[in-house]
Amino acid sequence: MQQSQAQMSYGAPPPQVRGQATNTLAILSLISGIIGLFACLCGLLTVPAVAGLVMGFIALKKVQETGEKGREMAIAGMVTGGLGLLLFIGWVIFYVILRMGGGSHF
Repeated sequence: MQQSQAQMSYGAPPPQVRGQATNTLAILSLISGIIGLFACLCGLLTVPAVAGLVMGFIALKKVQETGEKGREMAIAGMVTGGLGLLLFIGWVIFYVILRMGGGSHF
């Protein structure tokens, strides 16, 4: 009798709700964009920034088609990748101007 009461008092476990999966490209876009932003700030390679930008566009399209989660991550990956590229381009322009001017016109 006690065993049946114990089983009844606990009840059934709550149902596990499986949410929609997050798009893998969106996650990779965000990671690549962040790495690309820091790499471009240091004057290193622009490959991660470009990868983050491209994967972000592809992930955004996939998210819209499939309804998966990850729209915000894809946008963040595009933004960080784009910022990384812009900072790198600005850094290169600054370096070229500094080299052409010689830096001794004061």
